[in-house]
Amino acid sequence: MTPALELPADFTWRQSIVADYLECPRRVFLQHVLQAPADYALDGYASIAGTALHAGIAECLNGLTVGDVPSREAIAEVLEEAFTEALIEEQERGAMTDPARMASAIERLTGEQLDLVIALRDDPRVRAIDWRGVEEEFEFTDAHGRRFTGTIDAWGVAREFVPAFGSSGRDRASLSPGDVIVVDWKTGTEVPLDGASRALNVQLAVYRSVLDGPVRTFLAALRDLERPKRPKDASGEGIPRTLEEFNPAYAAAVGIAPGDTKALEQCRKRPKDASGEAIPKRFERENPAWVEATNRPKGPLFHECRIQEDLVARSIADAIDGARLGLWPAAGAVRGSCRTCPYRSRCAQGGGDGE
Repeated sequence: MTPALELPADFTWRQSIVADYLECPRRVFLQHVLQAPADYALDGYASIAGTALHAGIAECLNGLTVGDVPSREAIAEVLEEAFTEALIEEQERGAMTDPARMASAIERLTGEQLDLVIALRDDPRVRAIDWRGVEEEFEFTDAHGRRFTGTIDAWGVAREFVPAFGSSGRDRASLSPGDVIVVDWKTGTEVPLDGASRALNVQLAVYRSVLDGPVRTFLAALRDLERPKRPKDASGEGIPRTLEEFNPAYAAAVGIAPGDTKALEQCRKRPKDASGEAIPKRFERENPAWVEATNRPKGPLFHECRIQEDLVARSIADAIDGARLGLWPAAGAVRGSCRTCPYRSRCAQGGGDGE
């Protein structure tokens, strides 16, 4: 084992680094041990926008906590400032700037993504929580001498009963007053929410170990707050946008009771109003069910993670012990992530020359 592959004795783990090691140890070595410059041209502005969205969410939760709910304009300003600060930091590390892509990212951030943050601010489930910690930093050393630092996205205590708080179906959950929850906000469009991914979530496992007492863990997918464009009912059938109904004026003109739909259907008369205009037999109106469905979130927002403690603890130990032994295999090809890896050019498996 060459010294270059050894983990520094004073290396500090963040829960995100552990998760990254489990995805691809080689990337952790290049990014966090060698601190090699990344291929920022492949990275786009998604991570920068994600940083800005976390800042916007924190602004909302802090405002709710003190009873000073931020306006849309205030949140937009926070998003833009956080985006600019994160961009400057990346540029100082050698990131390249693409004006067209950056303008598109900012437009989306201050448009549809801002709408999602506003929806989160106004969500009754979010408002039912007393948020005790927002972007709260922590540091601890476990029983094996492994030092951890990190930032908890948010944790709080339920102020009231909240029905259907969590995923749909058999994973559906409710909150009772006094329940303590910790949340990992997910701002991307592709968030793994399957049972295995949630049960083995390293970040939430670390978050929970920091907080005292029983804590319930949730992933919160910001994308769930989008409004459905084609809503469906409970059976999975599409909800029509408009309803066609018999015109009461037509029924009165032809002498048929409005509720006698069969007679109205068979009637072929063409009555006219006082001005001589034909009275239509039917008319369309907006479906109230469609309006209600399109005004509610597309998804549940909060997805409970029932952490498999033993498996997650073993995974964390294996990752740290593997790094201490200098084991940095490339796993991106197996997971199909080499193409988008920001260290691709520096990794032989990803297509580069390697180190």
